Amino acid sequence: MLGRIDLTTGRCELLNAGHVPPLLVRDGRVVPVELPGNFPLGMFPGESYRSGDLALLPGDRLVVVTDGMRERNAADLDLPGELLRLAHLHPREAVRALSDAVLAAAGPVLDDDATLLVVDWYDGHGPRCSTAGADAARVRPDEERSARRRG
Repeated sequence: MLGRIDLTTGRCELLNAGHVPPLLVRDGRVVPVELPGNFPLGMFPGESYRSGDLALLPGDRLVVVTDGMRERNAADLDLPGELLRLAHLHPREAVRALSDAVLAAAGPVLDDDATLLVVDWYDGHGPRCSTAGADAARVRPDEERSARRRG
């Protein structure tokens, strides 16, 4: 999966080269992002690839997972349900909690790579209160203390 977000408009261009579709959390719903299918990168020299566009809206959460997050027993995990349950968390915390849920469902050793990316869209570069890159209002108290010591 390759992606690029225009930080001034929220336009997200995504190229799916053999991965599971990304998920969009918007307005209390989780939907797969429809993208053109492509062969894995490098499989066929000279192959052209098609990307798809997504207009991110304020409050959107884009979630990209590799197939290792969905294989074996992890496939039994209600991923959309978990994403909605974790929607209030900072993306970093959502990644931690979702990774823990996958390991709890699949066991401590996964057979394949398991990669997870969570991006929250707030609409441009507006003013924001942050500590060490995170919105201080969404950081766990123990991390907030740690961030103040670093800052």
